[in-house]
Amino acid sequence: MKKISTLGPKDTFSDYATQKYLASHPQLEAEISYQKTIQKVFEDLSNGNCEIAVVPVENVLAGFVWTSLDGLFDFPVKIIEELILPIQLSFLSKIEHKKIKNIFVHPLAEGQCLQFLYVNFPEAKITFTDSNIDSFERINENDFSAAVVPIHIYKENFEKYPYSLEEISDCANNCTRFIVLQKKKCKILADFNKTSIIVSDDSDSPGILKNIANAFSSREINMTSIISRPTRRLIGKYHFFIDIEGSTEDEKVRDALLEISKNYTVKELGCYKVAK
Repeated sequence: MKKISTLGPKDTFSDYATQKYLASHPQLEAEISYQKTIQKVFEDLSNGNCEIAVVPVENVLAGFVWTSLDGLFDFPVKIIEELILPIQLSFLSKIEHKKIKNIFVHPLAEGQCLQFLYVNFPEAKITFTDSNIDSFERINENDFSAAVVPIHIYKENFEKYPYSLEEISDCANNCTRFIVLQKKKCKILADFNKTSIIVSDDSDSPGILKNIANAFSSREINMTSIISRPTRRLIGKYHFFIDIEGSTEDEKVRDALLEISKNYTVKELGCYKVAK
């Protein structure tokens, strides 16, 4: 039986995304391995302790998940699929809100309910946790605490916490994009319509963004996202994480990547189908 590594513990949004992936691949028999950090998920896959990994990469409110971007650069992994998961965050509290002194929240969740937290609880201490489930497990550390949790945890426990709120996200359409990873490149199918790459510049030559954009725009290839991330070696040096429309089986996509690779280092992360 195969193993799938993801951010744990059980019942995190990463777990739900992994369950969604398994449900869409009923022929796949796999056991889920829960890791404490996203870094550990990448290490698990790279070291051969699992065959597949699922990690969050982008949230509509909080933006890109930096740890996942660093893992895509640091480890020999390939993206084989993406998933979009609706995210609903709730607030668990057993005391009146004016008495709350400490709020447990995962950093990614905090970025999705900033307005709620800092407008309603400007004096409360925000304590970051390892996961949303960790936030829930720590809520009873003292009589003046509360926690930000997934909505399914709220529904299972709201009777125990009479001052809870069901939905606290800063926008109604909050969702997170997850990516499914493996070490080997998958077979490219006819309906694959998205390609992800990393472009790095090891020289001091100017115009990298212009040259990348020109390589795609001159061939009428749409860049759906581009995000920079420090190389962690020198100030002012960045990797560029880029998503484009099209498959590496398309001649114009291959030509564009070939043009870019003549001057820069290109790491192909994968070709896959855009999630709905």
